[in-house]
Amino acid sequence: MPENSRLHAVMVPFPLQGCITPHLQLAQHLISSYDFFVTFVNTTYNHERLMRLQAAETRQLESSSRIKFVHVPDGLPEDDKHGADLARFRAAMLALEPVFADLFQQLLNESPVTCIIRDVYMPSAHKPATKLGIPVVGFSTMSAVTLWCLDHVETYFAEGLLPLPAASDHQLAKSLQQAQIDEEAAMREHPITCVPGVPPVVKVKHLPSAFLDNDVAVIKHFTQFQNPLMHDCDLVLLNTFEELEALVLEAMQAKGFNVCPVGPLLFSPSFNVDSAVAANSFISQTSSTLWLEDETSLVWLDQQKPSTVTFVSFGSIARISIEQVWELAYGLEMSNQPFLWVIRPDLIRQEDSDSHAQFLTSFSSFVERIKGQALMVPWVPQMKVLSHPSISAFLTHCGWNSTLESISSGVPMLGWPFFSDQILNCQYITQVWKIGVDFERQSSGGLILREEISRKVRAMHEEVHEVNLLRTRAKELQKLAQRTHTKGGSSQMNMATFVEHIGAHLEAEDSVRGIGCSQ
Repeated sequence: MPENSRLHAVMVPFPLQGCITPHLQLAQHLISSYDFFVTFVNTTYNHERLMRLQAAETRQLESSSRIKFVHVPDGLPEDDKHGADLARFRAAMLALEPVFADLFQQLLNESPVTCIIRDVYMPSAHKPATKLGIPVVGFSTMSAVTLWCLDHVETYFAEGLLPLPAASDHQLAKSLQQAQIDEEAAMREHPITCVPGVPPVVKVKHLPSAFLDNDVAVIKHFTQFQNPLMHDCDLVLLNTFEELEALVLEAMQAKGFNVCPVGPLLFSPSFNVDSAVAANSFISQTSSTLWLEDETSLVWLDQQKPSTVTFVSFGSIARISIEQVWELAYGLEMSNQPFLWVIRPDLIRQEDSDSHAQFLTSFSSFVERIKGQALMVPWVPQMKVLSHPSISAFLTHCGWNSTLESISSGVPMLGWPFFSDQILNCQYITQVWKIGVDFERQSSGGLILREEISRKVRAMHEEVHEVNLLRTRAKELQKLAQRTHTKGGSSQMNMATFVEHIGAHLEAEDSVRGIGCSQ
């Protein structure tokens, strides 16, 4: 650690890209604006990916000796490093407590540690830190409303909202099966009125999907591990901003939850909304770090007309069936609108090798046929794409990072959530913030059909009252988001408060040790 740095944060993200990226963005802010030294802890698998594909800004931080990247083993088999088996993934992360105990002690032996900033999903880093007397700061990379709803798991059971009725046994009489189906449907439509600050448009069906599936391991994770330790944190940072989730944040603080919104962290620490000229001048270069970004997408966008392109991306984890890929592909083609589609190598569920091989051949022909209308790439610099003037709408899985990036770019959304917090984010996008629309699953298998895809993509490019309202609201939220990290902005002030809080704790420790501060 540099001798002129008194503040040393050890950051422990949950080992998925959607969590690692905002941790890197937070590290950039702490280093650039508050003279922190950061030890960044990844699992070995993600550490190697990061070192191989890290962004230029991250390399610059590392070369300046302001950040050190270290790694720990994750205990997962080689065929499941992406978290496909979430139960096994969570169990492996909980088992890391002794690993963190050794690491934190080693770091303390080398230099003082001001605080551990741990992902709220990483409770295994909590007790090792507190045993060593190191303050623990939680960091939530999800929306405030999601964190707040997760904190009320036991309330849902006490109120009778969960668990949902068990799936019908095929041997039961049809009338009884139908009764159970009707009961479950009614329960899913019940408003969440037992969580302060959450509007009645949020219903049981919008809760994280694992709760609705009655996943015992997940419920245990929150009730026994995450939620209790989250409240024990000295402070909880959130990658959101006051103007976006005011009611929920007020409710959390009223209940004694020590939360501090400091987002959107995607803005560069040097961003000034009044002097930013280039559209991309405010973007943190840590916005996408674990996939190789295809810059040809920006060249292609330069060739398109303003506000004409639909950007399609489902994030870094979601997978879809071959059947759904074809519905989406044909729906986009039928819209007659240009589109940029991110197709990761692992986006498509491989039901069986034969059908997948056949699909690849057929899809190659499709790509060739529509090359005048579209571009399909494995990954893009997403924030640069969203802030490009040719982008008109974002067809998104509604992950929190993507949601913040779309808001910060003033781009309305077409919500296509898959699981976890994405459903709740989508409900806020469409019904609370009113900056997007969603799709209907029109078959028993949950398939979204090409006709609806085509119709809604076309609608997002029309000059009609409803769509103009979405655009106007999106631009209004963009302005609010951009001002959060300028001088006097809500997140800038909250970040300063956090640093002051941690600094005060350090001064108190120095006083106890008889060190004191020079006047």
